[in-house]
Amino acid sequence: MLNTFAALFAYIQVNAGDTTAALDELERLLNVPLRRVTFT
Repeated sequence: MLNTFAALFAYIQVNAGDTTAALDELERLLNVPLRRVTFT
């Protein structure tokens, strides 16, 4: 699951070209409030 999530995040981030847009898209797809999670 973690690998799938990482791959999905990387894919969306590359295609969006913007971390905020990537997070918005992941929130929409997964219905998870990702901005409450800290990405380091």
